[in-house]
Amino acid sequence: MITPIAPVSAPPYGMATHTWPDGTTDDYDHLLGHFANMANITGFPSITLPAGADELGLAFGLQVIGRQGGDFRLLAMTRELEAILGAHP
Repeated sequence: MITPIAPVSAPPYGMATHTWPDGTTDDYDHLLGHFANMANITGFPSITLPAGADELGLAFGLQVIGRQGGDFRLLAMTRELEAILGAHP
């Protein structure tokens, strides 16, 4: 399964909360663990990859979640994704 690492880009330095277009706010601590918890709770192997930057230059990435016991297959697939994304030469 491939998901974003978080529903938002990396927070600007020193920012504790994210403001949504409707004016509501969320703590970055909560947002940044949002999708990671899915893999951590289940025990599935997962790895994150840098995927680019937003219009402000703030990083965002992808989380790749594999099957239980599929660590080596996940690493192999991640190498292919890195080549496609150009994350690491």
